[in-house]
Amino acid sequence: MKTQEKTRPPAECAILWDGIEPYRWDTVFARIPRSNLLQSRPYGDAMAALNRQRVRRGLILHEGRESGLVQILEAGLMNNMIHGAHLDRGPLWLEGEDKPEAIEAFLVALRRDYPKRLGRRMRFIPETPDTPNARDALMKAGFRCVAPSYETLWLDLRKPAPQLRAALKSGWAGSLRKAERAGLGIIWDEKGALLPWFIGGYAKDRQERRYRGPQPGVLSSLSAAFLKGKNALIGCATLDGQPLAGVLIFCHGKSATYQAGWTTASGREFCAHHLLLWSVVGKLKERAINDFDLGGIDAEHAAGVKSFKDGMGANPFKTPGLWV
Repeated sequence: MKTQEKTRPPAECAILWDGIEPYRWDTVFARIPRSNLLQSRPYGDAMAALNRQRVRRGLILHEGRESGLVQILEAGLMNNMIHGAHLDRGPLWLEGEDKPEAIEAFLVALRRDYPKRLGRRMRFIPETPDTPNARDALMKAGFRCVAPSYETLWLDLRKPAPQLRAALKSGWAGSLRKAERAGLGIIWDEKGALLPWFIGGYAKDRQERRYRGPQPGVLSSLSAAFLKGKNALIGCATLDGQPLAGVLIFCHGKSATYQAGWTTASGREFCAHHLLLWSVVGKLKERAINDFDLGGIDAEHAAGVKSFKDGMGANPFKTPGLWV
């Protein structure tokens, strides 16, 4: 008499790697309530090409349901004996799927698919709030925190424009009124005609003021990738026909990111950036964008930038940091 074989129970969480058609990825990505730039397909493609990496995308199934997406950038040597994997600000979850048990199950599945071994280093910035439970789950899955939390600010664009304006902090609102009284003009380019001007001004400003930020070449590559899908906005503030300042915005799913900006002395005098960012709020609402990521903040090294972004009345978001 044959003994019945024991069948292995289905995994609570599985990640279906690769083989996901771009259309299917984009369809699921469009359902993510709040996405970020680093997990978007144009970002992954652009950075993989720049850094000679491989982009790997996975569909997360939790208890048999489509629950989220994850994108990893990888590089390997000697048939992957030396292997690096970067999972930055992921995974992203569908509505209602980001429950603690799903996150814990994902971490188990991720560690199963990327086990610790000699020669492999995984960099992981989880896109989840920094809570004791989140940190416990990461440590339980064998990850170790090596850098402080990443912080950003999210502006909820579901609110009506008058309510968003009323939520501006008094100093920010005053600067916006000053820009409006000065009669600044705003130009929005969605086709890339202003890109060489923006990159040139950004490169000069970055060199002169010596601030941290993406290399101009990285911004050019990212802009080209997002412009293909008509998901980049380049804003220019002018006075009497002369450009004063510029901003670069990327759209991804139902969200958008303030990627970069620069200004001249006259732009600072007339608060051009305040008017540019207030203007883009309207542009993004027209595109049915729900959430605007104002970008990373660092109170210690860039207090002025933090104060400027915080003035828009956005909500802070803090991740558990960088884990390996």
